Amino acid sequence: IFFRLTLLRAMAAADGLVDKVLHQYDSPAAMCFYNTVMGGGAGNIHYGIFRHTTETLAEASQNAVDYLADQIRWLVRNPLGPSHKMLDLGSGTGAAAMSNVERFGCHVTGFNLCPNQNAQAEAEAARMGFQDRFTAVTGNFDQGLPEDWTESFDVVWSEESLCHSADKAKLIAEVARCMKPGAVFGLTDIMAGEGATPDSLKTFTDRNATSNMARPSDYLKATAAAGLQYLAYIDMTHHLNTYLKAMVAQIDIQREAMRAQGVRDEFMDNFKASLLERIPAVKAGSFAWGMLVVCKPLPGTASPTALALADALRAAQGAIGLPTHGIEGPGAALSPCPSGP
Repeated sequence: IFFRLTLLRAMAAADGLVDKVLHQYDSPAAMCFYNTVMGGGAGNIHYGIFRHTTETLAEASQNAVDYLADQIRWLVRNPLGPSHKMLDLGSGTGAAAMSNVERFGCHVTGFNLCPNQNAQAEAEAARMGFQDRFTAVTGNFDQGLPEDWTESFDVVWSEESLCHSADKAKLIAEVARCMKPGAVFGLTDIMAGEGATPDSLKTFTDRNATSNMARPSDYLKATAAAGLQYLAYIDMTHHLNTYLKAMVAQIDIQREAMRAQGVRDEFMDNFKASLLERIPAVKAGSFAWGMLVVCKPLPGTASPTALALADALRAAQGAIGLPTHGIEGPGAALSPCPSGP
């Protein structure tokens, strides 16, 4: 009985998380807001890297795409081309996927929860002439990936989407199943700092669809447990506050334009307040932003050096994921659109 009750509670929590993700991202107003404020209008919905103070938010966001793609370019065993397949987890409106189709010439499958985002991604693929090299699949990655995807992909890509997973270790094991031997998995994510507490994360978790936040060490542990070999971890936390401040400025600059698209002032104000609270929290070490690249070793090719390094990092940083409040704070019920669900 206890097991059944625990399972039912977990299922109910997972269903609630799905509803929160759809509520957060998939209305027209939400898509407008995140595209404008997080991607600078260029389609990306993730953090970015300002190389120069003169760069725009859109350029900084694209820099993160380019940087992750460069890591993959150098770490895959063979150059990617038309015969290769990439899986983009949490592909959103497809901006990174289109960039990777153009960059590598491979086929990209976007696996994403939000049907409106997926429709926009497919429309953009058609506009760019990539309809034969991009496919959007609507699904919940916490319910597992399709069974027929076993050992199907040469690359798996994810930017700021695993933070929404209710069971990151299980999802990473599913990713490993879907990777061909020798395939590379590259991800970026907003994470808890190694010394964070649930309360110190509330500036993010109260306004985002989360049930737990992983630390960098949690991802090292989960990827190793899934049989994946550590290749690189790049700490990019020092870029995070620069980007958050640019997002604050973008809300002020684009407020009228977003209001005309149905984004509510209350939502913009609430989100801006959250960003302003998050900046000192990042400085205090409550949040981390980084890039992790791992691979699925070919039989007999696991690197003792890489395994020893990953073990040392886990020993130094070892911890478990932090439970979070998950959109429960003040103003959490506010939707970006006037008549949200």
